[in-house]
Amino acid sequence: MEKLRTKTIGWRIHAIFFLLLCMGCPSLQAQDPSLVYPVPISEIYFPDETFRTWVQEQDKDDDGNLSLAECRIVTSCNIASKGIRSIEGIEYFYALEDLDCSNNEIEKIDISKNIDLVCVDVSDNQLKSLSVFQNEKLEVLDCSNNQLKSLSVFQNEKLEVL
Repeated sequence: MEKLRTKTIGWRIHAIFFLLLCMGCPSLQAQDPSLVYPVPISEIYFPDETFRTWVQEQDKDDDGNLSLAECRIVTSCNIASKGIRSIEGIEYFYALEDLDCSNNEIEKIDISKNIDLVCVDVSDNQLKSLSVFQNEKLEVLDCSNNQLKSLSVFQNEKLEVL
């Protein structure tokens, strides 16, 4: 009986230690606490069917959901020239460094939660506005051939190519 109690206590200590480690380790948690994982790969979270097809390819265990671990390993997204109208849901890929969604039909984009982005190509879309205020690591931004009236990049001190 004493042996069983010791094992149970030991297991609980290990579980608590692991949880504390995960809570304090940025590489094991999303940068935005409002993002909840796992994320069902559905029309609700990823409305555009073509973009959702790309998202399904990131589901490495084929369970129909994106886990935090699956999203964490995706650092590049190249979905250029696919006829995509929306990349809603891109925020779940919080570790993205490179995003190329050029030459599509995107009218609105929110990359404010993708704060690790270094290179973004949203050229040849139908964007009317673009905010890169939160993307302080941004070095390259191509937003040409859109319907933008203005663009503020004063916060993007690392921006080298616009």
